[in-house]
Amino acid sequence: VTYYLRQLLELRRFKIEGASALPKNLPPASKREGLHRLIIQGRVMVERGVLEACIATTASALGMVMAGTGNLDTLRILRAARTMVDAKSSFGTHQTVHMAIGLLFLGGGQLTLSSTPEATAALLCAFFPRYSMHPGDNRYYLQALRHLYVVAVEPR
Repeated sequence: VTYYLRQLLELRRFKIEGASALPKNLPPASKREGLHRLIIQGRVMVERGVLEACIATTASALGMVMAGTGNLDTLRILRAARTMVDAKSSFGTHQTVHMAIGLLFLGGGQLTLSSTPEATAALLCAFFPRYSMHPGDNRYYLQALRHLYVVAVEPR
């Protein structure tokens, strides 16, 4: 997970342009395959929202895997992800990266996440990768469900 988050953060450093910046002579998106969708003529061609969702989901996964460890290398990576998420990013992207940092230091390093079926279901609800645009956005996902991770917490 750490490797993938580092790769996404490196990709984020490139200039990201929307679909309007694509050269006119390209085949339609449905006909392009693999990296041709991402990199064309040395320029990164990926939508900003897609990249932010990938960073947020990977940061969330890293936070769950390293929950309660307080690992400083993981903290450095998550802080780098936090700095890559800027003022133009959605509220949900900010929220997810900060939730991952919170999981890293769960209970001051004395708690971790359980792997029971009930805990897995609660984590699925809490970290469902549907990110809100602002704090009051409950259109696709009820934000109160983000607190269900507490059901999965257990002593180390």
